[in-house]
Amino acid sequence: MRGQRAQQFVERSGIFFQSEGLPRIGGRIFGLLLLADQAVSIDSIAQELKVSKPSVSTNTRVLERWGFSSGSEDRGIAAATTAWRPIWCTAPCSNGSNGCDVSGP
Repeated sequence: MRGQRAQQFVERSGIFFQSEGLPRIGGRIFGLLLLADQAVSIDSIAQELKVSKPSVSTNTRVLERWGFSSGSEDRGIAAATTAWRPIWCTAPCSNGSNGCDVSGP
C-alpha cells in the first residue's frame, strides 16, 4: 500500500461503511479502489488488505450491485468514481487537507 495515510484512508472507509450497516471489508475495498489509478485484481486486493480472495470476490460483487464499483475478476475492479470520488475526495480532513491527499508518510 502507498503509506500510512493511505492505510488510514482505507481503514476509515471500512469504519464508515460499517457505521452505515454495510460490510466493513467492502468499505476497505472501496477505499483501496478509490486510491488506485487503474483497475485492481482480486489477488492484489486480497494481498494488500490481508484478506481472503473469496471475501474480496464476494464484496466486490456487492459493491458493484450497489454502484460503488465496476469491472470483473478477469479485467480488474475499479471504483465507480463518477458518483463517489467527488463526495469522498473533496471533504476536508481534520488537518485541513483534501480528503484524498494521501501522499507522505
